[in-house]
Amino acid sequence: MIFLYLFLSHLTADFVFQPDGMVSWKRRDWKGIAIHTLIYFITGLVFLFPYIGNPTIVLMLLVNALVHFAIDREKIKHEKSGRQYVKLFFLDQMTHVLILALVAWIINPLVIGVSLPVSLTGWYGNSLFIMYFIMAILLTFCIEIVKYQFSRQTNPHVAMNLDFGKMFIRLLIFSVAYSVVLVLALTEVAKTVMN
Repeated sequence: MIFLYLFLSHLTADFVFQPDGMVSWKRRDWKGIAIHTLIYFITGLVFLFPYIGNPTIVLMLLVNALVHFAIDREKIKHEKSGRQYVKLFFLDQMTHVLILALVAWIINPLVIGVSLPVSLTGWYGNSLFIMYFIMAILLTFCIEIVKYQFSRQTNPHVAMNLDFGKMFIRLLIFSVAYSVVLVLALTEVAKTVMN
């Protein structure tokens, strides 16, 4: 579960909370990367809020954010030397996910046995809830940003224009399909329990 929350935090900070203006600022000045890193760190704190009373977890989130800063800075440096935007984008994202896996591996033993407040147990620890939001971001923001990376291959000065209409349609189709699958699964579980 910790990896899923870290991954959702990453998707939120790196895709949802990183508009074109932030991307442009990051390319021009290291301060843009620093602000993005701060947003990344705060997002991590928000998604792991039940556990931030543990200073080791906060420290790991800070280390994760600082490594994110270094990776982003290197990616931008390499982008300026050539037009390998798609390759660099996927290498950047793979590196971030590997770091998240390592951080989750370190944090996981620290949260085992930590009981959540009753008000959080219904939704915070629910993997169906978190998987929905991960898939929603992947199918909306991530697809649009991948399309943008491919368009940069032919025109490096193209602006990142997210097609919110297509994003909404993909989200709607996914939400309906996810709900149908969930209802069918719950119906099967109910039948099994009743028999």
